[in-house]
Amino acid sequence: MGAGKFFPGGSKKGKAQEEKAPEPIRAEPPATKKSGLFPNAKSRFSKPVDSKSKPGVLLMSVAFCVFFISIGWYYLAVRPAKMQAAAMAAQLAQRDKEVAELKKKQEEVQKEAEKKAEAKVIIKVDTRPPGAQVVVAGITKMTPATFEGLSSGKATLVITLDTYHPITRELVLEGGQTYDLGILDLSLKSGILKATSPQKGATYSLSGPHSFSQSGTLPATLEKLPEGSYTLTATHNGWQLPPQTLTITDGKETLQEVKFPYGTITLQTTPPGASVRRGRQEIGQTPLTLSELRPGPHKYSLEKEGYRTVRVEKDLKEFETYPITLTLEKTRDFTNSSNLALVWMNEGYWVGKYEVTQAQYEQVMGRGANASVFRGANRPVENVTWQQATDFCTRLTEIELAAGKLPAGYRYALPTEAQWNNFVGDANYDSAILALGNSIAPASTADVGTGDPNQFGLYDVLGNVWEWCQDNYDAQGRTRTMRGGGWLSSRDTFPNKNTRNGGGVNYRDKFTGFRVVLTK
Repeated sequence: MGAGKFFPGGSKKGKAQEEKAPEPIRAEPPATKKSGLFPNAKSRFSKPVDSKSKPGVLLMSVAFCVFFISIGWYYLAVRPAKMQAAAMAAQLAQRDKEVAELKKKQEEVQKEAEKKAEAKVIIKVDTRPPGAQVVVAGITKMTPATFEGLSSGKATLVITLDTYHPITRELVLEGGQTYDLGILDLSLKSGILKATSPQKGATYSLSGPHSFSQSGTLPATLEKLPEGSYTLTATHNGWQLPPQTLTITDGKETLQEVKFPYGTITLQTTPPGASVRRGRQEIGQTPLTLSELRPGPHKYSLEKEGYRTVRVEKDLKEFETYPITLTLEKTRDFTNSSNLALVWMNEGYWVGKYEVTQAQYEQVMGRGANASVFRGANRPVENVTWQQATDFCTRLTEIELAAGKLPAGYRYALPTEAQWNNFVGDANYDSAILALGNSIAPASTADVGTGDPNQFGLYDVLGNVWEWCQDNYDAQGRTRTMRGGGWLSSRDTFPNKNTRNGGGVNYRDKFTGFRVVLTK
């Protein structure tokens, strides 16, 4: 067999066999086209394989392939799987370790928490203002407050104080801790008050919770008033209304109108122009509207020269308007040249409207003649004797006769008791200058005409000073009569208007004066 010859099957038969069966001549197969990057390159491995060694080579090739496949499988599959398994095992081990550590830590935390939970909690709290009620875990105290021995956990703190907004706080308490909440400012519940009045110049005084006090003039708007009950007192022209109670509500506006229940009286006369007097004070002329009058009794006298004085009385009700229309009666009243007002009595004489004043006494008798204790031009003359009073009447008659103002056949004199009993009329104690059981007695005389007139328009017929009369007080004629009572008269010394007193013609004191009549 020549080199390079290949016999299929790789037979190892002998020469005899080879001679008997000579190989037929065959055409050479076409050259196989080489592939690869270098198809014409020659390699030392390109030597033809000996047919005798082909099975070994094949086995080696298979073994080699198996080896490389095994190595590849190992590195590509087995080894990564082992490494992955090892990594997973390591991760599991690490996780188990971490779980163990976490469990240990949780156990430690739990033990610590249990330890803290067993320890008690302290809470300290105060408020501004103090005295608020604090409730924690069902325990109630007043600020400043300290709560001791509280358990850990969640707790609600509630602070309340009347007229203040409550404070609520949710607390998480840890055992063994002290919580100092400091001073908590409480916010007042407050509202607004708007107070008005139809009367101009009305003033108010307001008092309420938390020692609140304020005063001023109406109308007024008061803001941020603490919630609660208030007392409002209003005053106008010296009249103070009964206190009113009102309530201020948090966040709301309260309206309060203060109305003084004044009444009104209208006065009209025919003819008009009559002087309207309250006591001796002239307050206007008719027609006249008197407004802002307090409810209750009101008395006025209407005077006009040549007309009878008229007295009007009205018990005025709250918010009432009362009209009065009068026709004046002509009369013979007049005022003499010495400024003495004289009232005509139908019995045929005139009587002085007022007791003789110090100014009138000095005008008639001279400036140095006045010996009164309680000085005042319009106060009644007092500390005069019966004789001095009689001399005054004589001198006044002379003056008026010279002035041409003395009616024919008339003279000035002290009144008789009969005349006094007549003109005292319906005078009463209500407005008289008397100490009739009053807790505080008058300290002196008062200006004439201070009280109200009687039905005839005469003033101070009772009180102010005792009035000398012409008549004897005793049967022997050693004393003269006094009537009407004085500023210090009382129930004991002057039980009624029929009471009489007496003194000698030269007796005088600070309780006694006189009134004149113009009589025939």
